[in-house]
Amino acid sequence: MYISRRRLLLGATSALALASHAYAQEVPPTKALIIAPDSSGSINNGRYLLELFGTVNAFRSKNVVQAILDQRNGIDVLAFEWSFFQWLRVPWMRLRTKDDIERFCQKFLSYRRPTEQYCDKDFPPEFERLKNLPVPPTIGLPFDVAGLRRTGTFIGGAVATAASLFLPHHERVEKVIDISGDGPENVSAPFLVEAREKAIARGITINGLPIVDPAICYQGHDLLGYYEKFVMGGEGSFVEKANGMEDFERALRHKLVRELS
Repeated sequence: MYISRRRLLLGATSALALASHAYAQEVPPTKALIIAPDSSGSINNGRYLLELFGTVNAFRSKNVVQAILDQRNGIDVLAFEWSFFQWLRVPWMRLRTKDDIERFCQKFLSYRRPTEQYCDKDFPPEFERLKNLPVPPTIGLPFDVAGLRRTGTFIGGAVATAASLFLPHHERVEKVIDISGDGPENVSAPFLVEAREKAIARGITINGLPIVDPAICYQGHDLLGYYEKFVMGGEGSFVEKANGMEDFERALRHKLVRELS
């Protein structure tokens, strides 16, 4: 029976895709990383753009790309943004190649901002074209919200949600939650303490990236010190400070290289 070269190539491509999917399921990554940037009302749209594009620019940077390529089995990465609720920007993806990294970046940029109603109404020109993109899907909260004020900077909710998203095969590898934000917890401090302790007990590392503006008083807190005391936790945890949102890309780039070293 004659089989065309084209059919052979298509068959080989399909087999490779299936093999890659099976590999991602059966072979654990070197590390599993959740990226969780702040999207609460204190992040106006101009600052949100710096955060949005700063994230993809950090992943595209030479040092971060090389750090990912150096991982023997690649890394699994998931990204969501948070306020009180959380929205999924990128589901779990295995990053092993430069093409994988670029697919992650494109997916990260494929949604609009879900919380723009809480922020400035004068959108920067760069943001106008993003308004026509779909809203990212909401992540179902893995905890009871009864009695909680449903607005604000809910770091505890982000930590609890992130911890619930790791997959069974991640239990065998290093698991990291990468939380960035521009303010302290203001929904429920006890909830943050409990969520953090539960995550650490599961062997999850929480690293922090506080976005510190010296002109802002963070409810009387030193934001860097707050992240060091109440957010970061677990083996090898650390905090990388961004000196304002303009410094976010640099801080995240440095943080990712350190996390992947």
